Parts: sequence; structure tokens; C-alpha cells
Amino acid sequence: MMNVPFFDPLFRPLFRPSVNFGGIASNRTLKPGESFTASVALDKWFTFLEPDTYRVTGMYELELYDPNEQGGFGRAIWSDLVAGDCPVIVRPKAE
Repeated sequence: MMNVPFFDPLFRPLFRPSVNFGGIASNRTLKPGESFTASVALDKWFTFLEPDTYRVTGMYELELYDPNEQGGFGRAIWSDLVAGDCPVIVRPKAE
């Protein structure tokens, strides 16, 4: 596994980033004990051009709002940023 540069030694792009700014924002109010899970389709963000093992780092910005203030979109009362990475294996297309 490796950190992926944007270009190979001949300055060819290794992947094409798409134009995606995170999608539409939404508010979700959780009750005590509830959890929230989000999935991301990597093929909507990148086109990996070569078979290899890539390390993808994901970040999620979390802002907490008072749900009673401006429909839940008032002033942020707390914010956090979480990050993690995982391997992505791109295999050659089957012939």
C-alpha cells in the first residue's frame, strides 16, 4: 500500500478527480443511543486509471446545531472533523 501521487514518473495522471463538492447537506437529529452511517461511492469521486493498491483517506466534517434554531441551520454550537484511511484494491479488468 502506498500514498498515491497525482502523477506517475512520466507525469501522466494516475487518477482523475471528479467535480464533486460533497453533495447536498442535510440535517439529521439523532435520539439518544441512535447512530448514523454514511456511504460513499468512490467511483463518483475518482477514476483510477491503473490496477494497484491505493490508500484513500476520507474526511467527514461534523457540525452540531441546535435543532430549534432557524430550522436546524442556525449557528453551529460544536464542530469536529474525523478522518480515516483504508486500502482500495483496483484489479485489472477481466478479459
